[in-house]
Amino acid sequence: MATRMSKYVAELIGTFTLVFVGTGVATVLGYYASTEGGARLVPGQVWLAVALAFGGTLLVLAYTLGKVSGCHVNPAVTVAAALGKKMDSADVLPYIVMQFIGGILASAVVLVMMGGMPDYAVSTHGLAQNVDGIKGMSLTPIIVSEVVLTMLFLLVILASTDPRNLPAGFAPIPIGGFLFVAHLLGAPLGYSSLNPARSLGPALLVGGDALNRLGLMLTAPFVGAILGLILYMMIWPSDAPPRRAAAPSGARSKVVPPPAAVDTEE
Repeated sequence: MATRMSKYVAELIGTFTLVFVGTGVATVLGYYASTEGGARLVPGQVWLAVALAFGGTLLVLAYTLGKVSGCHVNPAVTVAAALGKKMDSADVLPYIVMQFIGGILASAVVLVMMGGMPDYAVSTHGLAQNVDGIKGMSLTPIIVSEVVLTMLFLLVILASTDPRNLPAGFAPIPIGGFLFVAHLLGAPLGYSSLNPARSLGPALLVGGDALNRLGLMLTAPFVGAILGLILYMMIWPSDAPPRRAAAPSGARSKVVPPPAAVDTEE
């Protein structure tokens, strides 16, 4: 049984890893797509790599840390889990604090790493902060994509970790897979977040437009997460019939009863 401290450390390490790999890939490849980096890549290649980085990292982390803390690594996920009574309320604030610290530390390490690249400047190349995908774009694409993608992301997380749905051990696959797909849409619109802890660090270190937009990038995922929880409760109400586990031919199927409260680490 994981202790409270081990859960908090797991959330710190998990969020650090997700932000370091995800924004690190975006920053390094974005640099190589720039003039200073030799223009070796085109934007489409960068966006695909970013989607793979975030989705693949979360899949691995879910298997690595899921049984310790639930591998939320995202304040929006933690808030939805708390509102859905799927975690101890005493863990909510420490989880969120650790997630934000992990995200800030990861961004700082990426900045230090990029400091050794020729002609890299944080004011020019950034840290994969959330900005307009193209000049002249309004806030509408970012607001809609952040809210809707986070809503669907939480629906996937909550439904796939419900023991009445998928068998234990399969949840990380759809969770990581959806984050990959979500970034295929969101990355071209301004390096999608779906995660306040992912947005905070780059904005604080880069400043400028990213800092001005921080309020939106912190708020939209929480709104989407709550909407995702509502959708989940509509589709999988607490009195929904249990999933029938597959049984060998000729044997009776085993009924898996729904628990009173499901932890997201299942």
